[in-house]
Amino acid sequence: MTPFPIDLILHDPWTAQDMAARLRAIRPGDKLALNVLPNTDFDNKALISVLADRRDLDSVTLRLDHNTMTADDIVELASFAQTQDIGFTTDFILKETDDVPGYVLGEAGRLWQITTTTAALHAAGHAVRWLVPLTPGMVYHLEFLGSLASSSGVTLVLLPTSALGDDGADLESDDRLFAWDFVSYRLLGEEINHLARDRISALRRLCSALSDTPAPEADAPWGILDSKTGYSEELRTQGNLSAALLRPSFNDRRGPAAAQVLKTRIADVTDVLGCGVPAHLRACTAPEVRPGGDDPRMPHVLLIGAYGGEHIGDAAILGGVLYRIHKRHGTTRAILMTQRPYHTRHLIPMLDVPVDVEVQEYTPANIRVALSLVDGVVFAGGPLTDLPKQLVRHLETATRAKQRGLPFVMEGIGPGTFVRKPSEFTARRLVKLADRITIRVRDDARREIIRGCDIEIGRDPAFDYLETRAETLTRLPIHEPAQIATLLAGTAGRPVIGINIRPIGHLFTPAEPGRDPAARTRAVEDRCERELALGLMDYARQTGTDPCFLFFPMNAVQFGMSDLRSAWRIMQHLEPGTDFRIWQADASLDGVVALLRRMDTVIAMRFHAAIFALSQGRPVIGIDYRIGKRDKVAAVLTDAGVEENCRRIDELRADWLSERLQAICPARTAERIT
Repeated sequence: MTPFPIDLILHDPWTAQDMAARLRAIRPGDKLALNVLPNTDFDNKALISVLADRRDLDSVTLRLDHNTMTADDIVELASFAQTQDIGFTTDFILKETDDVPGYVLGEAGRLWQITTTTAALHAAGHAVRWLVPLTPGMVYHLEFLGSLASSSGVTLVLLPTSALGDDGADLESDDRLFAWDFVSYRLLGEEINHLARDRISALRRLCSALSDTPAPEADAPWGILDSKTGYSEELRTQGNLSAALLRPSFNDRRGPAAAQVLKTRIADVTDVLGCGVPAHLRACTAPEVRPGGDDPRMPHVLLIGAYGGEHIGDAAILGGVLYRIHKRHGTTRAILMTQRPYHTRHLIPMLDVPVDVEVQEYTPANIRVALSLVDGVVFAGGPLTDLPKQLVRHLETATRAKQRGLPFVMEGIGPGTFVRKPSEFTARRLVKLADRITIRVRDDARREIIRGCDIEIGRDPAFDYLETRAETLTRLPIHEPAQIATLLAGTAGRPVIGINIRPIGHLFTPAEPGRDPAARTRAVEDRCERELALGLMDYARQTGTDPCFLFFPMNAVQFGMSDLRSAWRIMQHLEPGTDFRIWQADASLDGVVALLRRMDTVIAMRFHAAIFALSQGRPVIGIDYRIGKRDKVAAVLTDAGVEENCRRIDELRADWLSERLQAICPARTAERIT
């Protein structure tokens, strides 16, 4: 039988006898889930007596939103419940007032106290959860809190504000999308194999509630045991979802059902074959590439590329491509195909461009309709890499465009590495169909995928767009100047070092006999993060300039790997007292530009973090994130004439980083734009 949730509310001291008597009157025969809510007069011995008396208790959850109990008191309760074979969980409610942004290297504040109490409970073998109401002030700390919870052995529970009786603001638009992304790609993506099945089900329902079209939630019964009013039952709004999220999980079956995993894989294979096979057949009879000559007029274009997983760097690419085709082809309207239209629509308003952009989901049906409306197709910059589902969509689009006699150009692309031979074959066919190809760095001219093609060597289109960002940033959100001012508070006269580091995947990690590529990748990442932290601290010691290290995200969401994860990891290697600040936000394009104008030097691992910094005249120290091989960060710094300022992720050393910072920063501090 499913446990029936009962909230215990204490307004004043309540004797064990009174509590036990009232509990006996509740729904005889049911298994009870008793939630002991925050209170001011908690009687530890009274609850222990109830646990001994009421043998049909299924579980007890002690929920605290302030420090009314010591760790010893909680351990005493949990240990006694364990002897009675009653599940016991301690919940700490985290709120916006809990100095989450301030919890960096300072050992103070309520979050620090919660963390230390959690450690004591965890050491005693007891379950702890952190409850996070999804309010606008909390969602951008989810990556930080998720990493902190994971390192503390804690379950992070995300809840609608109504679940905790909170009057906090509900999420809207961008905040809701950010929370949805965290649940979808961190909890139900990266961590799904470690989650109990009932937990997975509850999180999928939370995703639905956070989506634009949430599934209706029926009301559910909930018990209230109040020391003043007695016992009552009520139907709570979103009761089913809240109860499912709050219910402690004792389900040993973890990860998604095997049938669901198989179903997803079959769907992916069917998608690739269903789109790819006809596209390859059409490619066999596609018209030849147009001879060079005047640029065709294309007032209305269809844009394709690696859109849907993009971040603000990719948005800048798109902006640059739009400026180029507006000037070269007279484009004023565009249809942009993307695998995640809701995400792309979030980024488009960040661009100030002379082209109207309509965003559509990248499906075969939408491709066919769009091709009947446009004057040409443009691969709008960015990577051409080993993404099978996108590649077959691109080939579908290009071959159908050729059948219609439409021009197909590839503007400012970055040919990448291909691990899968079918992907390489598809990409090779795609570039052979292009009437014109421009690439973004000189190194790309040597890529096998474009061998024999007539190419133009240019620069990344993001440079074109960033050149348009004048002193007045027309797309700077109204709330970001205050955030930037807070981040830079107290830094006058001190070196400010901007930092952007990203997590990396293992797809392109060179194989080593007997070693798991994922484990090797993480080991390289960890060593790089440690060397980076040591280099920062050595620079601070050597110069005595009291520098401020300010981490900013290019990609804060989970899809594409959140940069904020790297910020958390670096922080673990820094000594207390190091001034390391993190912009915990989904920063806008103009917001990052505004911040970079206040930096003395930038350490960049993301390709477009380096481009953004270079575009604003900031000296860049680059970290190339391809293990064992030179890649695009080194390439763009070479093109910029500062090749000496780059090291590969597996080659970074603390002494080299400290030396580079010492060489660059003194000359820049006095010149900083203020």
